[in-house]
Amino acid sequence: MLKKIVLTAGLLFLLAGCQQTNEKTESVASKTEEKSKKMATNKMNETGYQLALEDAKNVGLNENMDDMEVTQIEKIQSFDTVKSIKDLESKTEVGIQGLIVASDPSIDIDENLIASTGRTRLTILVNQVFYGDQSLVGQTMIVDQPTGFVKKSQFKSEKETSSMSEAELNEKELIGLNGIGPATTGTELIAYLSPNDQVKAGELPNYVFYGVSLSRFDKDEKTGKYQQVVAPNSEQKATKLNKEINALVK
Repeated sequence: MLKKIVLTAGLLFLLAGCQQTNEKTESVASKTEEKSKKMATNKMNETGYQLALEDAKNVGLNENMDDMEVTQIEKIQSFDTVKSIKDLESKTEVGIQGLIVASDPSIDIDENLIASTGRTRLTILVNQVFYGDQSLVGQTMIVDQPTGFVKKSQFKSEKETSSMSEAELNEKELIGLNGIGPATTGTELIAYLSPNDQVKAGELPNYVFYGVSLSRFDKDEKTGKYQQVVAPNSEQKATKLNKEINALVK
């Protein structure tokens, strides 16, 4: 009778241990699956993406050519630095590779804002997600770039505009943050983005780059490599980060 009781107790202990092990295994598997889902790199159909790329590049060839002759005014804005992809992920919500399919550098003029320092509204077709929401693959994202055209009446002080004619008040000026102009349609890029917390009433949710453009990497047509977008003549070097970014592209 004693042997039977000991055997039963041992069997129960063994079953409890197996159940605990199974629970741990399931927990680990669940976390692994969740991480895998977050870090997956699903892509668009290659043919579909190439067709969109061809169309966008054709649009970009003649985009805003007249507007680009407007004198650029630089507005300096300091920003942080990023040293690695891990650093980028800690500062943003999603990392994507995609294509600019529309660019509106006059959005603040179009929306008749009373005062503005300029924005360019980019529509980006997401080809691949490196980090974040995988459902964005094949979708478009709205990204506001902090540079764009404004009327003198929107940007100049009241003192400066008081003696201007109506024609002068309606003249456009390009506000180029750190000398970086509006991104153009047809540009392929890798971008790490965060939700825009300054969305105006009635606007659709959109995203922004980190540090003006530190989380934006445009593709160089000559080399086929992605390079961090920095101010012209900048002393910033992102060789290591650029190398990490290019290693993402399969």
